Amino acid sequence: MKTNDPYLMIPGPVTVLPRVLKAMSRPLIPHRGKEFEEILKECVEGLKPLFGTREDILILSGTGTLGMEASISNFVSEEDVVLNIVNGKFGERFYEITKRYATPRLLEFEWGKSIDIERVEEEIEGVDAITIVHNETSTGVLNPVKEIAKIAHKHGALVIMDGITSVGGEYVEMDKWGIDVAVVGSQKCLGCPPGLCAVAVSERAWDKA
Repeated sequence: MKTNDPYLMIPGPVTVLPRVLKAMSRPLIPHRGKEFEEILKECVEGLKPLFGTREDILILSGTGTLGMEASISNFVSEEDVVLNIVNGKFGERFYEITKRYATPRLLEFEWGKSIDIERVEEEIEGVDAITIVHNETSTGVLNPVKEIAKIAHKHGALVIMDGITSVGGEYVEMDKWGIDVAVVGSQKCLGCPPGLCAVAVSERAWDKA
């Protein structure tokens, strides 16, 4: 049987599974009721293994970019120096967001190439936080987040990670790697419609907030 449904071959939104569409067709429920509370708990607990964390997860109404902004605006201050590691479009987005809330320090690499860890070590001195994109969607490069986080923690810097197109589709171990704040978007590897993001927050990040 022929269908007019689009076959999406883009990073997101991805094609939503029939069972997700079926769940969305259910009648609305009160968002302050017990049923919603149980659904929210189930969603939060279900996300934790995907982030590789036992820490807090906040589900927000908004896209991945909202999650990126929340991860900056809540955990750095105007006087903080933030090292923005950029090797693609979404690294650039972190840099643009940081300009509004803190003092950015740009560290650029060629698009399509991975990050040179030695250059990160050279630039990390005096930095309060770093931003890094795990999977740079614009080029498909998977960045060495684990190694970079190790350097950052050695210098006392928070690690803020865009995992929008990696959480749920790539191996992520937030707690083991030392990621302090990580973001995912609903319309990527999670296979849901756009409009939600989730931000995972470590105890270190809460202390900073």
